[in-house]
This record gives sequence, structure tokens and C-alpha cells, in this order.
Amino acid sequence: MCMKSRRVYAGLFVCWLVCLFALWNTFSSDGDEVVITTMRLVVGETPGINTDKEFLDFGRITQLGTVERFVVLDNDGSSKRVHIVASGNLKEWVQVSDNDFVIEEGGSKDIGVLVTVPEGADMREYEGRLKFKFTKIV
Repeated sequence: MCMKSRRVYAGLFVCWLVCLFALWNTFSSDGDEVVITTMRLVVGETPGINTDKEFLDFGRITQLGTVERFVVLDNDGSSKRVHIVASGNLKEWVQVSDNDFVIEEGGSKDIGVLVTVPEGADMREYEGRLKFKFTKIV
């Protein structure tokens, strides 16, 4: 078999594997959807504001300072249970106003995300993630 034929067969095999994985992922899904957003803040000597909407940017916060941002969750599908988890080096500083709740079909909910910077935090940039897991209710 020539080298060109081997490459074609290898390419077809890889495409077949990708398709198989996509089908398996589609049909084995447990109805969960996960959305992850980035959180960011800078600990500084003076407070500052950032209105970026691409991620949760809390701006510049002083030690012992607190800032709250709001996230609106809209549900245009069937009823879903929502679970929220913070991670990264902001994990211990983050509180959400509600967690482990149900959003009914066509409903929406405002969630407050509160960050409190502890005393003694280094003056630098911090980043984390906020994961929203939506589980379909059957």
C-alpha cells in the first residue's frame, strides 16, 4: 500500500472516531448543560470600577472591600435545577445569593455574586471561574 493511501485511510479513521464520539456524547448526555464564566478582580489601594460584560469583572477592590455583580439566568427550555460552583484563587472570597434552585420553563432568576477581599490579601490580580450546571428535570 502506498503512503498516500495510508494517509487517506488514517484521515478517514480519525473522522470516523470524531463522529462516533460526537454521537456517543449526544445520546449519552444526562441532560446537563454547563456554562463557565471567568471572574476577575484586582486588589489595590483604591477602589475602581470595570463594566466589562464579557466576564464577571469586579474591578479594583481594597482589602476588606466588597463588590456585588448580578447575573441573569434565563430559561427558554424545560425546567432545570441550577447548581453554582466557584473555583480558582477567588473561590474562598465568593458568595452567591442563591444556589441549588429550580428555574421553571420560561422563567428567569437574578443571582448576586458577592466578592469580599480578606485583610492581608496581596495587591495583585486574581482570577477564578464560576460554573453554572443546569440539570433538566424530568
